[in-house]
Amino acid sequence: MAFAGILLLQSCAPLQFVPEDLDEDYKSTEKSAEDFIATLPYYENRLDAIEGRARAQISSPQGSDRATVDFKADRNQSLFTVRGGVGIEGGRMLADKDSVLIYDRLESEAYKMSHAQASDYYLHGITAINLLETIQPEFENAAAYSLFESETSFVLISPEDVRYFFNKEDRTLQQITFPDDRDHAFSEINFERYEDFDGYKLPVRMQILSSDRETSIFLQLRSVTSNPGDLNFDPEIPSDISIRRV
Repeated sequence: MAFAGILLLQSCAPLQFVPEDLDEDYKSTEKSAEDFIATLPYYENRLDAIEGRARAQISSPQGSDRATVDFKADRNQSLFTVRGGVGIEGGRMLADKDSVLIYDRLESEAYKMSHAQASDYYLHGITAINLLETIQPEFENAAAYSLFESETSFVLISPEDVRYFFNKEDRTLQQITFPDDRDHAFSEINFERYEDFDGYKLPVRMQILSSDRETSIFLQLRSVTSNPGDLNFDPEIPSDISIRRV
């Protein structure tokens, strides 16, 4: 009997302590992070690349503005091209897993920097994200994540304390929060209203908050092409512009 009880305990996910700063509605769950990740709808049919267009509304202490954003991304890199309300291109942002390259076309300047440093540059670096990895994050080493649940949500917490909140009913991603340090250009990303885009269920609206929470960008997806071939991530910086390392 005792031996059977030990086997039963070993077969369940270990109970974990709920972080003190997590909402009191959350509690430990018997489901393992690995099992939960395997149930995410997009894990059955993941995107490898996307290309499309979005509308952006930008609010900061310096004022507000609207822009059109053309984007392309695969699992390794992402390129944003930003155009103002009258269609004039303002800049391009190429991001990979290690760095961000920002080309300010209006000022004819280019900078290469870390993701944390990008928060001090063009649009606070807030669009220098990999949009594909943001809306369909991959969770490598899933066993290292912690999982908690409330009546309405699950939250996955990475070893670096990045938190992913999922709707409990349909497993759609609702929010990502980042720890309060300088390793991230933003503090929070919120997702609203999922719809079908080219055969995939994706969030229509995203709110991205800068690390100081003073700058906010609302992105609204207008069109998405799934798994396009031969994406070109060249930001096409003119040869006479030197890339400054920050």
